[in-house]
Amino acid sequence: MPNAELHGYGEHSDCMEAAILRQLVDYPLASETVIEIYDTCVTTLSGELSAYLRVVATVGAIGGLLEYLAPLNEDIEMMPLGQWIPKKAEGS
Repeated sequence: MPNAELHGYGEHSDCMEAAILRQLVDYPLASETVIEIYDTCVTTLSGELSAYLRVVATVGAIGGLLEYLAPLNEDIEMMPLGQWIPKKAEGS
């Protein structure tokens, strides 16, 4: 399950979420991808705002996901996910 986390976007979080959704419309794992919005204030040591995306995905998915998100021209932290264990389907 690829996961895009938004950190430090504040009142612009909804706009960034919409931009990510537009970028991922043709992404092969779009139906498995989640977006999390964190209510955080991200600043540099000098006090400048420094919002960024954190993307967590399996090693196999991370490169393709970066290709889809690169046109956003945002700072992106890529974190490889060691393993994802989905819940069992009902009735299983």
